[in-house]
Amino acid sequence: MINTTLLENETKELDVLETKIKRFCPYLEVNGVAQTAEGAKVLFENKAPDLVFINPGTPLDLSDIQNGKTEQGMELIFVSDSFAHTLDASHSHAAGYLFRPINNDALVHAAERAREHIALKKEHERREELLEKLLKEKKASELIGIPTMEGYEFVSANEIIRCEGLQKCTRVVTTTKTDIISSYNIGEFIKLLEPYHFFSPHKSHLINLAYIRRYLREGTIVLKDKTTIPVSKRRKCEFLDQVVHL
Repeated sequence: MINTTLLENETKELDVLETKIKRFCPYLEVNGVAQTAEGAKVLFENKAPDLVFINPGTPLDLSDIQNGKTEQGMELIFVSDSFAHTLDASHSHAAGYLFRPINNDALVHAAERAREHIALKKEHERREELLEKLLKEKKASELIGIPTMEGYEFVSANEIIRCEGLQKCTRVVTTTKTDIISSYNIGEFIKLLEPYHFFSPHKSHLINLAYIRRYLREGTIVLKDKTTIPVSKRRKCEFLDQVVHL
């Protein structure tokens, strides 16, 4: 189903449009209607529609419409009883422009075109997400040189579970080796490993977010190796914001 919003200042025309959409375009799910700019703003923020049917006569600011989409990336179909706004539709590369009384075939054609655009957009987003994931995985598998008193230990970032500051040194706990004691301080490891999806919940700790098992409300992280790590009050909000978007 395609999340759809209707922007129309005439109640009667709004009812006609919604009825026709339900009858001829069952794959469009109308999740909101608005008759004012304020109502449209609320819908955009709360519903995040993929497709918007809009009457150019509705009191809205259309200046943010570019290439057939609003700033939120919605597809547009103009609905009007006037030729006056056809140029706006043409310039915006909208998915369609419907004249009243709405022709059923024209409605279906415009909706199908919008559906194709939305499908292409979602496929592009899916590929971008997949590529980003693959790049992160590749980066995390690259070897990192950890300086020790004897020389260097080489491990991949995804093998490191956590780092713990020990005065001027750092203990590096990994999945494949015994603990590594490095001559780097914890601050150096934060700079080195944060690009690999690590987070410092406390001034003495750095953790690999991939190894989190649970978070306790009193402010403690439990890792997969059963280690407990404290979260400082000033870093709690940032930590929660990161982990809920993993």
